[in-house]
Amino acid sequence: MTRNNVMVVGAGEVGRYAAEYLVRFPIVREILLVDINEIRGKMVAYNAEIAGAIHKYYPRIVYERLDVTDTDKTVDLLRKYKPQVILHVATLMSSFYYQHLAKPYIKAKKLPFKSHLAGHTFAKDFYLIYKLMQAVKQSDIDTRVVNLAFPDNTNIVLGKLGLAPTIGAGTIDLTAHGVKKYIAEKLNLKIHNIHVTMVVHHAQRTMDAKYVPYYIKIQKANGEDITDNFDLVEVLNKGAYYTGIWGGDNSPMTAASAVDNMIALLSDSGVIKHAPGPAGLPGGWPVQINWDEVKVMLPKDISMEKAMEINLEGMKMDGIERVENDGTVVFTKETVEYMATVLDMHWTKVKPEETLEMSKELIAAYKKLEEKMKQEGLK
Repeated sequence: MTRNNVMVVGAGEVGRYAAEYLVRFPIVREILLVDINEIRGKMVAYNAEIAGAIHKYYPRIVYERLDVTDTDKTVDLLRKYKPQVILHVATLMSSFYYQHLAKPYIKAKKLPFKSHLAGHTFAKDFYLIYKLMQAVKQSDIDTRVVNLAFPDNTNIVLGKLGLAPTIGAGTIDLTAHGVKKYIAEKLNLKIHNIHVTMVVHHAQRTMDAKYVPYYIKIQKANGEDITDNFDLVEVLNKGAYYTGIWGGDNSPMTAASAVDNMIALLSDSGVIKHAPGPAGLPGGWPVQINWDEVKVMLPKDISMEKAMEINLEGMKMDGIERVENDGTVVFTKETVEYMATVLDMHWTKVKPEETLEMSKELIAAYKKLEEKMKQEGLK
């Protein structure tokens, strides 16, 4: 069966880069781009189409205005276009926006938090992928979904609800490539001559790696294990630094990670790489990507139980204590304290059906914090 039809949900920064990349893969013959903002969506579609044509690539690109919370319309579009792989990059609030407020505020006020506890923003990433996955299930089309909306933490919740995306992207995949870059530079080798296998949660990208559990193995292309030759905390911190966590815009590489997973699914290539949230699992994993299955590929020296322990503990470091069987997210005490102290929000847990309400409160709270910081000269 020929698979060549994809859909991108969200035409923001990451969605824009994803569209630009997708047009340059000959396997991709049709791209459906959807966004609630018609001007933005059309310009992303036009840019991708014309830029692709300049470089002699001519896939069909279609823009449709879509509010993904409109389940009936989303189902209709899915049935009309039948995309074989869907990339979800939509969110209710940009992570770049809130991080550029939270991080300096924590530092200026000398608050006792090791990170900005990203888990407190779970709702703003969860709500739209929740609505999309409901529509995908209702449409009954044969498709695969790559989720870029906080997949280390959202995919596990969706899995509890029987709505798990196929795989996530970004996070551990970016860190692994950053690690390879760092090691390659140290050894004066090309990046493709370094092989890295990791298990680690998104939390590692928000704080010093010495606080977060992880597994890592580093090898040369010839199979030589060189893991013990390096300070692994420094290696992981450099991996996160190189991939944009220090405050720069890492949208291009994030989109590249997602598109790589899309192409792996379309081509049924069996590629082995890193990805977050495969098949509803928490955190980041080494995986093999095929159309029929995304399989966790752990080395012999780490068990599935240990890898799960690493990722569940990492989830706590990200601010989420646990996910209950009904999909309720229970926040850590530190996260509850952060929300109360910084945002005047008072949530100890959130149910899936409450995430829109929490998202609205979160957005309003950060706008209020932004004004406060301007008045105090902190921004």
